[in-house]
Amino acid sequence: MRIKLATMSVLCGLSLVCSGCTVFGSKAKSSTDKSWSISKLWKKEYQKPNTLSAIWSPDVLTQTGQPPTRGFGGRVFFYNERSQAVPVDGELIVHGYRGEPLLGESQQVHADKTFRFTAEQMTGHFSPSELGASYSVWIPWDAADGFREEVTLIPTFKGLDGTVVQGAPAKLF
Repeated sequence: MRIKLATMSVLCGLSLVCSGCTVFGSKAKSSTDKSWSISKLWKKEYQKPNTLSAIWSPDVLTQTGQPPTRGFGGRVFFYNERSQAVPVDGELIVHGYRGEPLLGESQQVHADKTFRFTAEQMTGHFSPSELGASYSVWIPWDAADGFREEVTLIPTFKGLDGTVVQGAPAKLF
């Protein structure tokens, strides 16, 4: 019985993978057809964020004539009071720590590396998505030829209106 169930599962999976995509409707869309695009849904009105969320992905950047650089790609979302991802106007600062920062009341903690994205730069990192407004950033960390260390990243947003919102620390390897 288990073999039949496993075989049926594999066949169902293969049929889903092997099936092609179909466009419904009488007229095929061309690549130059601008009748619908996600950017039409966006009114790029800046809002005041209440929270921010960053999704980090370790990666290696390789460029011709340059040594490979290990770093972190990030997708940053800013949320308003209704939990909607919104565009913002201000700067993003990402503090990077080797290992985990020691947070104590009597200690002054300094980041090992700090990355700033100005308000002007942030507009270039903006991208609308199905989840809402988001910003894509790259944090270069070190040469990709050495020991992989644990890194903690903490994003902080400073709005032009004085708003300060800090994201949760993320441990990455």
